[in-house]
Amino acid sequence: MAYVLITGASSGIGREFAKKFASKGFDLLLVARGIFKLERLKEELQKEYGVEIKYFSCDLSENNGPKRVYRFVKDNGLDVSVLINNAGFGSFGKFLEGDLARYQNMIDLNNKALMTMTYLFIKDMKERGYGHIVNVASIAGFMPGPYMAVYYASKAFVLNFSVALEEELREDNIKVTTVCPGPVRTDFWDRAGVKMSDFKDRFLTRSPSETVSTAYKAIENNKGLIVDGFFNKAVVGSVKLLAKEATAKVVGFVQKNLQK
Repeated sequence: MAYVLITGASSGIGREFAKKFASKGFDLLLVARGIFKLERLKEELQKEYGVEIKYFSCDLSENNGPKRVYRFVKDNGLDVSVLINNAGFGSFGKFLEGDLARYQNMIDLNNKALMTMTYLFIKDMKERGYGHIVNVASIAGFMPGPYMAVYYASKAFVLNFSVALEEELREDNIKVTTVCPGPVRTDFWDRAGVKMSDFKDRFLTRSPSETVSTAYKAIENNKGLIVDGFFNKAVVGSVKLLAKEATAKVVGFVQKNLQK
């Protein structure tokens, strides 16, 4: 039986992905750290949609995290046809005022875990002759990001890695969709240490359901790189016209004022 595996599934965009795929009749494997949130989500989705839901509590930033997920899949005889690498976090502030261990953990989760999960499951997909990888990047990946320098750089990795894989796997019947949201109304901002004003929250952000709706349509249509939302597309288009140094000045100015 084919499953959709979703990381970071217990809240935000990951939770919305779980609801969307369950509503379409897909069986799910939900992965996140919080076991109680996973249990509640499993009960909610099974009751509402009648699909099979499995979950695995795991910190993917740990060295053996992705391999533990893979072993769980193998031990339970699951067939993962869609892998959604959604887990990740950011941190706001001047680089040298941040915590080195937190930066390293961010790269371990946002990049190392995503790459490892992709490697492990792509091998099985190639043997079967089909599959779909969905990597959640960000419009941050298109630009340098003063005051969130490590996070922006981590998303540049996800963006370029995923687009490269899309080309490599084109002849293997394995699709790669790279989802690039802008600011989304989730607890990401609280974890990153950013407090957005009501104005910014209302007009410059998207809801998780809006973002996932865009992503799901792209997945259905086997599209590659997708930017969510008109405003975010305009931002990405503008960035492409500016030099990196000029973009950094603009982004830095915006980031500085996020907490005002």
